[in-house]
Amino acid sequence: MTPPAASALVAAIDLGTNAFRLLIADVTANGRVRHRLVQRAIPRLGEGVGRTGRLNPDAVERALESLREFRSVVHRYEVEAVVAAATSAVREAENAADFLGRVKDEIGFDVEVISGEEEARRTWLGVQAGFSDRRQRATEAFVLDIGGGSTEIIRIRDGEFDRAISLDLGVVKLSERCLRHDPPLDAERREMDAAIRAALGKAARLRDGTGSGTLIGTAGTVTTAAALYLKLTVYDAAKLHETVVPRAAVEEIETTLARMTAAERRRL
Repeated sequence: MTPPAASALVAAIDLGTNAFRLLIADVTANGRVRHRLVQRAIPRLGEGVGRTGRLNPDAVERALESLREFRSVVHRYEVEAVVAAATSAVREAENAADFLGRVKDEIGFDVEVISGEEEARRTWLGVQAGFSDRRQRATEAFVLDIGGGSTEIIRIRDGEFDRAISLDLGVVKLSERCLRHDPPLDAERREMDAAIRAALGKAARLRDGTGSGTLIGTAGTVTTAAALYLKLTVYDAAKLHETVVPRAAVEEIETTLARMTAAERRRL
């Protein structure tokens, strides 16, 4: 009998434009991951970055408070290593170095700022780890990761990373750029739709005309749509995993949400 591979207890922290995520997991030498804890905070670090090019002071303080909470959890688990990465908001902000310095000095975390292409690659690794055999055998598939500041689209072929693109699209950026009323006006929705279509045009090079392929979504926007489709009242990752949401259902969800105020959407 082959002995189990040795594992290390590792903490991974994702500093996104809208949400921060903490994962504590056992990682084996052969790459298998067993979750111990998943925690999320929503400091909206990227608030206003699209307009000003800078991290604003209130957002920085919210981010640092979220990281202090994460640090307490990390210390409680006595992890062997902490890996932290920042994405769109930090890589675009003029004052990113000041923020990263405070994270190091006040929290004790070294944060790596990764490119959009590297963000796509790491997204793929995470998605791949959760694939069933059916998904791994997909001849043609695309992974969609909608973030707060950017969106990554990854092409996979025969269960392997083929190529990817990072687009200047994100829920925080688009909301700040296009939506000025609550609920949004039809004209604002059309403006947002035009911005999305223009950006998606850059992703056409990922296609080669071989067919429509399978679209696999990850991150909060996609899982929220799936939860609404399943009519879940409590978030359940196991139920959401590999849920297939028909295009017609996505369009119906979009139409329904667009008519609601932000307060009404939060109550769903």
